[in-house]
Amino acid sequence: MTASQVVTALLESLDVLDQSLDPHGLYACHDLDPAGSARTLHREWATALQPALVQLGARDFFASAPFDQATFTLSPLGQCQVTLRRLAKIKVRRFGSAYRVDDRVEYPERWRRADIPALLNDLRHPKPQARNGLHVLVLVGFTREAQPFEKELESMESAMRGLEFQTRTWLDRYGRAFSVGLMAWWRASGPFAA
Repeated sequence: MTASQVVTALLESLDVLDQSLDPHGLYACHDLDPAGSARTLHREWATALQPALVQLGARDFFASAPFDQATFTLSPLGQCQVTLRRLAKIKVRRFGSAYRVDDRVEYPERWRRADIPALLNDLRHPKPQARNGLHVLVLVGFTREAQPFEKELESMESAMRGLEFQTRTWLDRYGRAFSVGLMAWWRASGPFAA
């Protein structure tokens, strides 16, 4: 089991979740949750990420609301941590009988507020107690552009230095005129880090 295989399984699980939530997809999956839980990432964690990790042999999970960070043990990688962020630069509204991106609304400031460079810096320069194992940051993004956050990622090359990176992108499967991007950065250290 390599770190790259773990990250691939995480992204695959989110892709499968998007496919299984017709017509909501990942973008609107929280509309299916009970009132009050929409601010958490419980659906992504409980129905995608955790089951994928269990299938890989992970155990000793710790995750609590808002489910944006979880720790677990996975042999042979050891102690692992996954941090999850959702970020939409768009707003989808109902127009007649269809849901589409509202062209009058855009949220470019959400990228700045998410402070992805700071999270990447934490990955690159871990605290002493977190130096070994696998540490992953997963970003689930929704944008009007075909390649989500392409410009933002280009401006962050120095923040990404020394980290592994994997991405998946697709046009919204439910015809709402936006793109979905799954991005993962990771750092693995220890004897089985490859």
